[in-house]
Amino acid sequence: MRLFRAISVVDNFQGKDGVVFDWYCSHREQPVAPYEELLVGFYPSESMKYIQEGINEYFTEQETKELAVFLRKLKQTQNIDFTRFYVKEMKVPMEIQDLQSERFIDCFTSVYSLHEVEGYNLSIPVEAYYDLRECPATLYLSNEQMEAGVNFLGLVLDKLSLPRDGCSKGFSEVLKEIYDEHGFFVEKGQTRHQRLMRRDYEIYQRTLEEWLRSDRWVRMG
Repeated sequence: MRLFRAISVVDNFQGKDGVVFDWYCSHREQPVAPYEELLVGFYPSESMKYIQEGINEYFTEQETKELAVFLRKLKQTQNIDFTRFYVKEMKVPMEIQDLQSERFIDCFTSVYSLHEVEGYNLSIPVEAYYDLRECPATLYLSNEQMEAGVNFLGLVLDKLSLPRDGCSKGFSEVLKEIYDEHGFFVEKGQTRHQRLMRRDYEIYQRTLEEWLRSDRWVRMG
């Protein structure tokens, strides 16, 4: 039996780039093979329950292919692009200590429930762990920010009653009215050149790529 771990690397998620979504099967009715074949030194015991749940999180080869296909389709309907998709084959049978050290999860780790997305049709429920703490700020405007900006400009034009020569209000007054009535405001950020030159961003992306190579991740999307 071959088992795989799968991740997506996502940009422009909650204002962050390079967010790693660590996919896993959140529930299996039955293991894909007897636990004795999947885990070195396995024996039936209540103390092994957590270990059983851990090995059940990994995917079969067919499940990774189905997941990749669904994530490509999802790009057309969702605001998140999961198609930078990687898989890594795990050593089977797996040492229990290797299983326990493969993922690091703490109270700051969040969960994305893919199986709750409209149109979900995979045979198993899939979720992902992700952590935003080390991710750099995104280089791109989010859809929400873009929409807010377009609305803001439209409101400014309405308030200024273009042509500009006929405008009787000052910019300060117009901006105050828009904020009071609609909640929009302008916040100055960095230019794209400044963001691209950020050293922490470059270091993070380089470290991420090195980890993907050294840990034998194979890109599928």
